[in-house]
Amino acid sequence: MFDEPADEEPDEVAPEEELDFDVVDSESTLPPEIPQAPEPPPASEASEELQKMFWSVVVLLNLAILAASLGVMYIIFRGRLQLGGGLILVGLLGGLHAYRIYRRYEYE
Repeated sequence: MFDEPADEEPDEVAPEEELDFDVVDSESTLPPEIPQAPEPPPASEASEELQKMFWSVVVLLNLAILAASLGVMYIIFRGRLQLGGGLILVGLLGGLHAYRIYRRYEYE
């Protein structure tokens, strides 16, 4: 049953007949060169004091957002008003402190 070739199957092609097409130069089919982007400026152009202030504000704000959102979730989902309120207060104080650091640097 499977040993007999089907009528629709083509006969085997000799290897020399398989290469019956024109060979195209591969470089002529490549797209043109894309120009390289200019080098970005060094990451340390800002002063060390500015970098320290920036990262301290980033860390403080991340912690403040985390604490405040956890506080809201403790109040809503667990009903733990004292823990949730404390976390919200820590988040608000952290956010205010980060704002104070930012404002102090801006006016100097």
